[in-house]
Amino acid sequence: MLKRLLMAGAVWASLTCVASAQQAARPMDAVPFTHWAYDACQQLCDLGIIVGYPDGSWRGDRPMTRHEFAMALARIVDLFDARRVAGDNAGPAGPPGPAGARGPAGPAGPVGPQGPPGPKGEPGDFTVSEAAIAAIVNRLLDEFSPELLAARNDLAEVADEVEGLAERVESLLRDRRFTLSGWIDYRVGFQGDALSVDNSYDAISARVGVEGRLSDSLTGYVSLRAADVINPLSVLGVETWEEGAFNNLPGDRPHGYGDNDVWLEQAYVRARAEGLLRGDWTFGRQFQEYGLGLLVNNERRAQQGIRFQRRGVLLDDLGLDAFFGGGSSDWLPVPPNVTDSDGYLSLRLAYQRPRWSLAFNALPDGAGEEEAWSADLVVNLGDDRYLRAEYAWMDHHVNRENYQFSSDPDALGISVDLIKTPDFNLSGFYSQVSAEYDIIYSSIHPYYELIEGYPPNANHIPWERWLRNPIFLTNFEVLGGSASGHLGEFPWSFCYYELSKRSDWWWESPFANIDFDALWALTVSKRVANGLSLNLTYAEERASGANLLYPQKHKLLGAGMELGF
Repeated sequence: MLKRLLMAGAVWASLTCVASAQQAARPMDAVPFTHWAYDACQQLCDLGIIVGYPDGSWRGDRPMTRHEFAMALARIVDLFDARRVAGDNAGPAGPPGPAGARGPAGPAGPVGPQGPPGPKGEPGDFTVSEAAIAAIVNRLLDEFSPELLAARNDLAEVADEVEGLAERVESLLRDRRFTLSGWIDYRVGFQGDALSVDNSYDAISARVGVEGRLSDSLTGYVSLRAADVINPLSVLGVETWEEGAFNNLPGDRPHGYGDNDVWLEQAYVRARAEGLLRGDWTFGRQFQEYGLGLLVNNERRAQQGIRFQRRGVLLDDLGLDAFFGGGSSDWLPVPPNVTDSDGYLSLRLAYQRPRWSLAFNALPDGAGEEEAWSADLVVNLGDDRYLRAEYAWMDHHVNRENYQFSSDPDALGISVDLIKTPDFNLSGFYSQVSAEYDIIYSSIHPYYELIEGYPPNANHIPWERWLRNPIFLTNFEVLGGSASGHLGEFPWSFCYYELSKRSDWWWESPFANIDFDALWALTVSKRVANGLSLNLTYAEERASGANLLYPQKHKLLGAGMELGF
């Protein structure tokens, strides 16, 4: 075996001196298939003795250097040693067999004239003794000992550097104490019954947050948010026309944040405890959401309080999520005046299995005197597709001391992934909300911004109310869905919803009736840099009687820039 490798090495070394001047993409491109040395050279490559360059090229335009031949020799020796260890060497010679009888010699014929010389044939195999092979190897090892020693030292040095680099990277990741994140969102465009410069708008909002790892079990997070347009964030405000049973603390904005305001969005410390208090504890101003948010979702404005989360309560698959805090953002545990403070308590028990989960949610003391309950279900349909549903009902409203229920208020939401592939997604959505179902910290009141040029028509649904949120509207039934995919390098998304009224009882709703009963929007975006993308949106709110001759619709044409970091 070794003699064949040495022969093939000599063949390769000689061929590299006379090969084509171009860089071959494959080693055998330098040796024609019909060449007598093709098999020997291919064997060297298959055994990993002759290797190419990091860029995948094979340089056949120059002779093999001493260093390269030394590396090939080292691989041959290593391979030979490995084969000997693996038992690839010849076994002991067997006993000689009996000699046969020698036959008689035949008579010699006359010698004929010498013929012309024939064509040169391919080199044949030859027999080399083990002693001769050992002598060749020893001479080669002596000749190339400096190169072999340098190569092994270089390899050891590279291995040490790689190990040191891995340790430094791990140390940096372990010791990194703070992480900065956030986004900037800018929108500009036109809206109204007629898209014109008179109905133009522009809006910008931003968030910046810092997360810090204080210890192995303790982290903290603080974020600030700013917007130059109105954000209806007040506990009672834009979407509820009744007077509440409590007031916000002095200094709170009556209609929410915005108009170039900067506010403290979140500020909390999260600790992982062991022992009797085992679980995750979060202290401070924070967001929370259960299921689809029909019972608990405070994205409109974070609440201050204490949250406890634990998996494995009584059962391994049973989890508990509980929050005790304020019914307004600036809650005082010991209120100086009952109208200036309000407590809030929410609970969630979720039984989670690998393919489904079922949860029961309770709101025994919401904002004011709210009492409500819900159950939500999540089912994996395969291929990363999910069905999510939640049903909720109310027993007491924030101001039911002044108003009595005229019905049994409830709400239902369902979303399902119909198709989900890397290239195309299709989902369906359904919701229905009673006229008197109105929980303050829920998806009924999501975070959205009233962009400039907000029309005086009260029955217009604010654009960001449904373009950026699932549609849960008091006294509305909604059926529709969304689709997304790619058009070349341009991601796109499309949504369509049909609206119908649940009842003629509009007193509790921000809408006096239903003017627009069909909503749709198309958005095309383009990623232009790492974290930066541009988008273009066209949207309409249409009435059922709208047509080309007598259109009755509200339109939006807008462009945007989103930067995340």
